[in-house]
This record gives sequence, structure tokens and C-alpha cells, in this order.
Amino acid sequence: MKRNWLQYIILFVFVNILLGVILNKIFDSVTPSVLNEAVEYFSTDNTVLKKIGGYRTFKYNFDSNDYDAYKPTKFELQIFGYERGVKMTGIMEYKNSRWLITKADTLYREFE
Repeated sequence: MKRNWLQYIILFVFVNILLGVILNKIFDSVTPSVLNEAVEYFSTDNTVLKKIGGYRTFKYNFDSNDYDAYKPTKFELQIFGYERGVKMTGIMEYKNSRWLITKADTLYREFE
């Protein structure tokens, strides 16, 4: 009886890990790499982390129709810390076979 429960627990943990890896791959494939790079920067830069009280999570929004057509695309990226947040708005453009942030405005703000 105990052995069956142990097998189910091991299977459950394995399936959760596998699903996590698959979902991360899917998420990374639909998120523009330039936004992933911005999140990586904000979540590891010590100056930013001190201002927002450490990294908690993020969310983003962009015009997928312009993005899919390789047109200049407006975006909004929000990084949430434990005390404050950072909001970046701007335009990303496809240049030299790569998406780049060409215009950006960054605002540190308190939570509402």
C-alpha cells in the first residue's frame, strides 16, 4: 500500500516538472526575446532591485499584429518588486534580423 502511494507521488512530481519545462518553452517561444532580455536585465540589476525591493514577477503587453508583420511594435513591460514597480513603455523594431527596443520610457512607481 505504501509503495503504491510512493509511486504515485514520484509520478506526480515527475509530471509536474515535465509540464513546467514544456510550459516554459512555450512561454519563451511566444514572448519576444527582446522583452525576455529586458526582464532579465531588470530582475538582475542591483540598482533596479534596490529601488523596487527585490524582483517578484512581471507582465507585458504588445501589439501582436504588428509584431507578426515585423512592423514597429508598441509594448508595455511591468516589473513588480516587493515594494515598488517599474513600468517600461516603448517601441521595438525589427532591424538586422533581430528585434531591438528603439524607444523606451521607464517609470518607477508605487503600487496602486
